[in-house]
Amino acid sequence: LALSAEAPFDRLGLSPLGAPRSQASALEGRLPPAPALVVALPWGSPELLHKLLTNIEKGVSQSAAGFEGPVKTVMQAAHTILDQVQHDVVIAVYPGPRGELTVLIAADVKDEVAARKAVHDVLATANTAVTTFNALGGDKKDASFSVSLKANGIKAGGVEGELFTLGMPKNMSNDLEDALPLLNDKQQIEIATVTAGGSAVLTLGHDARKLASEVAGGLKSGARKSSLAGDGGLALARTASQGCHFCVGIDPAALARVALFADEKMRADKKRLKDLDDAAAVVTRLGGALGVGVRLDPKQGAIAAGLSKSLLVLSPADAAQVGKLWESVAPAPAVEDKPLSGPKGLLR
Repeated sequence: LALSAEAPFDRLGLSPLGAPRSQASALEGRLPPAPALVVALPWGSPELLHKLLTNIEKGVSQSAAGFEGPVKTVMQAAHTILDQVQHDVVIAVYPGPRGELTVLIAADVKDEVAARKAVHDVLATANTAVTTFNALGGDKKDASFSVSLKANGIKAGGVEGELFTLGMPKNMSNDLEDALPLLNDKQQIEIATVTAGGSAVLTLGHDARKLASEVAGGLKSGARKSSLAGDGGLALARTASQGCHFCVGIDPAALARVALFADEKMRADKKRLKDLDDAAAVVTRLGGALGVGVRLDPKQGAIAAGLSKSLLVLSPADAAQVGKLWESVAPAPAVEDKPLSGPKGLLR
């Protein structure tokens, strides 16, 4: 399925995008497989993004009196990161068995030392800012964030990375429902960074430390037996669009699990959970995937989608199970309003 339109898309400011990609990138070959959702894009010129950051810095500096130093440090680091990125960028969401979420952001970089320092400056500034915030609040135990930054918090395959940990205050425990998929068992959010092998990788969420360690351990040539380069959704996106600027790969079963566990009522429904597990097992066995590719040429834009053939031609038994995948995350039907009075109601 593909849709295209002729328009002056060059006016959108497409310079941050590189040439559309029709094949898997080297960066994808260094990253773990099996995300629920992945977006891959080719990198172009950061000039417009630099201008955007400069405007943001001006606005923040005017409204954050007394914090000009930290703001300047973070913005300088952000400019450095933009200058170091090259070739490709990948953003992926990796799910856990109970709907836990870990986000990965990765990019090819020109200079590992410069990129590593820039990322460190951002995390170190955040660490100092949280400590200062706690002090301004009187370092009250129940209202303070716990915070730490470990220079060698990640170690795997001879590669080291930083680990930033932010613990939520006890008095916020009842307000964290929406954030729970990203928090670890100690109600902390972890951010891990690894810069090696020509890549800079940041992971954030429930299994940030584990995922960053897996990335680090697979950076050596030949160390990774399977990778994101084999993602079926990305391949479908690139084939359907004949090369895309925004290549999106979707694992329907994994994404359905994320959606179900994000809703408190749905994840408490045992029937939904069983239907999801049964359907996910079938979709995984069939290798089902969905890909969406967006291509933005100067005078023409197109969006195309592709679905695994294995999900288009199903046996009756598999079709029934796959149908349960959508039913497991569909909202419950609305209860019909009862008549106001009498067998026919006042308004009938």
